[in-house]
Amino acid sequence: MQRIAAALALLLLACPPHGGNEEKSGGPQTSTTTTNPQQVPGNTSRMNPATETSRTKEVPVAMPEVQVDLTEYSINMTDSLPAGKHVLQITNHGEQKHGFVIEGGSVHREVQALMKGDSTTLEIDLAPGTYTVYCPVDGHKGKGMQKTINVTGSR
Repeated sequence: MQRIAAALALLLLACPPHGGNEEKSGGPQTSTTTTNPQQVPGNTSRMNPATETSRTKEVPVAMPEVQVDLTEYSINMTDSLPAGKHVLQITNHGEQKHGFVIEGGSVHREVQALMKGDSTTLEIDLAPGTYTVYCPVDGHKGKGMQKTINVTGSR
């Protein structure tokens, strides 16, 4: 009888009853087994894209950023650009609202009027040639808010 009582006592210590003693034993036990995802049957690069596609994917080349500053009756930007894709970072540093238009060849792109301090970007692909940039707001073009830029080279 003593042996049975001792065996039951050991069994109770080794296996606490469900419903509350987990805190005393450090919580429920979980498995820490790790498996290589590539060794799991049916696991493909679609399930683990970091292993395969990171080696084969091309890294996109960032388009050159061109600063365009708008102020009262002036557009401050470079006079010449290489042909190709560009991101125009357009900021209104003036007191009045201003817009931005670029025209030349088959290109006519316009940015809505920007209030004082506002900024926007314009992605554009420019072929070699001459382009006019100007502010279309309230006759600002006629007050000198225009500029000619040259795009050189080949795409």
